[in-house]
Amino acid sequence: MKGLQRLKALLATESHDVTAWALAVFAISAFVLLILSVPGIYVKDSGELVAAIRGMGVPHPTGFSLYCLTGKLFDLLPFGAGAFRANAFSAVSAAGAATLAFLLTVELARILGIRPNLVAALVSPIALIASHLFWQHATTTEVYAFSLAGMLLAFLAWVRGAFLQDARWLAVGAVVTGLGAGGHLTWPLYGAMVGFSALIVYLRSTKRFSLVPILVLLAILGSLVSLYLLAVANRGPYMNWGSPADLKGFLAHLTGSRIRTSFQDELSGVPLGLVWINFKRSVLTLSDGAIAIIPAALAGLVLLFIKRPFLAVVAFCLLLADLLFSARINPMGIVDWQTLLPSASYLAILAGVATVVLWDYKWGKVLVFASIAAALAQFSVSPIERRMDRVTAASDIVWDFLDALPPSATVFTSSDNLSSSLAGIQLVETARPDVLVLVKQHMSDAKYTAARLDQHGGASNRGRLVGSFKGQAFESASETPQDAVIRALAASSQDGAVWFELGEGMVDRAVMPNLKPDFPAFRYVERQSSDQADEVAERAIVHIENADRWAAGWSSNFLTQLGIWAVFKNNNAQAARYTAMAIKAEPGNAKALNNMAVILRAEGDFENAIKFANLAVKADSSYQRGWKTLANTAQMAGDSETFEKAQHALKSFER
Repeated sequence: MKGLQRLKALLATESHDVTAWALAVFAISAFVLLILSVPGIYVKDSGELVAAIRGMGVPHPTGFSLYCLTGKLFDLLPFGAGAFRANAFSAVSAAGAATLAFLLTVELARILGIRPNLVAALVSPIALIASHLFWQHATTTEVYAFSLAGMLLAFLAWVRGAFLQDARWLAVGAVVTGLGAGGHLTWPLYGAMVGFSALIVYLRSTKRFSLVPILVLLAILGSLVSLYLLAVANRGPYMNWGSPADLKGFLAHLTGSRIRTSFQDELSGVPLGLVWINFKRSVLTLSDGAIAIIPAALAGLVLLFIKRPFLAVVAFCLLLADLLFSARINPMGIVDWQTLLPSASYLAILAGVATVVLWDYKWGKVLVFASIAAALAQFSVSPIERRMDRVTAASDIVWDFLDALPPSATVFTSSDNLSSSLAGIQLVETARPDVLVLVKQHMSDAKYTAARLDQHGGASNRGRLVGSFKGQAFESASETPQDAVIRALAASSQDGAVWFELGEGMVDRAVMPNLKPDFPAFRYVERQSSDQADEVAERAIVHIENADRWAAGWSSNFLTQLGIWAVFKNNNAQAARYTAMAIKAEPGNAKALNNMAVILRAEGDFENAIKFANLAVKADSSYQRGWKTLANTAQMAGDSETFEKAQHALKSFER
């Protein structure tokens, strides 16, 4: 009882100062992130989310209902282009997350019975903002910064409710956790973990078990925000991923079943041996942006364990759960920095707890300022471009591409970069509505294809493509994806000019003879002419000047595909040149490194082939094709030691 009274006294005497400091943290963070945000369309899912916000549509699973609804408020603001307003939404959300990290640090200090020094508590927001994972999603259009802010708000409400024994805060925690169904999965997942822990603390003291069903009901009510998907899908918006217009489609979208099925090997099919590899990769990725504050974070965990063991166990479980989520549930996101942002926030808060606790000890102030300096140093050592306001490559690539297309062209895409960016610019900037864009992976979705045909010209200038589709929907009646794409290409090419993006293996191989290099997609032609591939490669390289690592990766991936095209043309010298350009643009491009190894092996240069195959598996230790290339090349070269190493890795994957 004394502890509760002391906690309430601390809360009453410091609330004014804490509020003022929290507002300052938010204002400064928002200002810095806004002026350094990407000015337009970015790569990956950015364009898709911009289009979903602008048109009140349905993005990829799990739909992100609350994200789209809140983002629409920013889209209505009277400043900047539509894409920048969506980036600003991320910046403000991230500033909110940094502020909540500060408030959680203060709250945990109070729970430990300490009057927190607010300067020491600044370690948390500074360390979080310094993380490359945080910065990536704070300056671009993505769902992660918004979801992190929601998750930390749920944490704060649960913690306050548990330790102040205030059911009103628990009710807030339940509602906010339920609202997480409208954000990224990690928000409701970790919010529920903390909520369960908070209930244990609360019920041990109060025995008010009748509150539990009320909190569950409040969480369910919060989750009803996801009904947005049903409502807008039935309206038939431009961005309508999977069209979840009925209950079955709604549940499938909300659970991500189509993505889990499409990427079974990378998601649910991850073997245990690979989980360990991915776990180590996750730790390394996290430490790239937090290595300077890890000592303080570990100290914070130890101090929590000494003073409040239960809190320390919860913190450790949250960190472990997020690392396992990254390694087992979404290993595809490790390389793309689309996981581990919650872990970055946990480390930042733990580091803040350590500095607050140590402030009044001998040498405490020195340690605090050393921690602040370490967090600030992370800004320069984290592997990310901080001046994201200069990253215009994605927008430049798509605008140049659209400007060069003839009237009523058709583009078949496969990558998130091109598919998403075209969707964003076409909807938000109302650019080139005459150009039809079909994502190859979505052509089996008859509603998607029908909507695209209707919204980009329809039968008025695409009679053969429309007729072919109406005669038989693509990939129906046992039609293979390869045959469906070939049929669509044949019909489209009779209606007008067609462009085709490589990236789908067997489907691509069938049309390779009819592809003429162009950037960022190949021109589909009936007869081959001069290819001008060198000129196209140079156009891909030009955009790297205004790119960060991910936008440069777009050019690198295109150059890798250009190298594959050259191999198909039996021109290994040309293939080696383009693949070398891809590696220069993105030194960690495992596929390009592997392809270079294969090209060199075909030329009999086994020494350098082994070198590049080793670089490929070093860049991505889970890249099984790279290990196979290394094993085969080493066997051909008579290098038994390297062969055994590669075979051991392959056998580990098999197990």
